[in-house]
Amino acid sequence: MLIKQSEATAARRTVILGPFANTADDSAYTSSLSGADLKISKAGAAFANSAGTATHLEAGYFSYVLTAAECDTLGTLVIRCAKTGVYPDGYTVQIVAFDPNAVAGLGLTNLDAAVSTRLATTDYLLANGWTRVPRT
Repeated sequence: MLIKQSEATAARRTVILGPFANTADDSAYTSSLSGADLKISKAGAAFANSAGTATHLEAGYFSYVLTAAECDTLGTLVIRCAKTGVYPDGYTVQIVAFDPNAVAGLGLTNLDAAVSTRLATTDYLLANGWTRVPRT
């Protein structure tokens, strides 16, 4: 999953975690997860407590809304479950400088429909070192 650095829209910072399972009997973990139960590591830094609360969806799956502060560092963000009695699964998200939800942010709207305007019809050097000779 790609998230824009310091993303302002909560829906775009929402990640689905799980399924989490109890270590005692491998059943789905369906209680709450918050604060110290989820640890966040930004760009390889030490893990710290999460700033929000995960909402249980069903069957051990949780929805977690990262805060804008948790998304302020470019690179890999790791979310790890640290709840006692629950398997310590981890999830990764990439924090990027561009907006993966905006076509213009990726530059796609800047593409020219006619590639011929970017490629000269006169001679040019091919990748294999040969010179293209235009057809007459």
